[in-house]
Amino acid sequence: MKPYVLFCLVFILCSFQEDSPLKLRFQNNTGELFKILDVNILGAHYVFTDLKAGKSTKPIRVKGAYRYCYAKLITEHDTLVAQPEDFVGETLHTKGRLTMKFIIKVQKGKRFLVIE
Repeated sequence: MKPYVLFCLVFILCSFQEDSPLKLRFQNNTGELFKILDVNILGAHYVFTDLKAGKSTKPIRVKGAYRYCYAKLITEHDTLVAQPEDFVGETLHTKGRLTMKFIIKVQKGKRFLVIE
């Protein structure tokens, strides 16, 4: 009888929990140290410091995010900004895990921050 009561108690407690939020992290896919990474996710600012090349931030919990965001990046060499436009039909992710990967592209001698 006790296992049945325990099962019912666990079931009831789990049914009252809110949906788990999205776990979002940012990955440095460049060969450079990110001294400062400042991102804006749906109006909330998050700042990360000293993100080494090839490493990711610890996940942050957010209500939702698109696969892109505003990002300002300060490296040893310069300051780069990703200012994406809103895309019609883009999916708002609200559950699970999402990783935004930052790369630096060079075109005609200029460096650009790109989010993949």
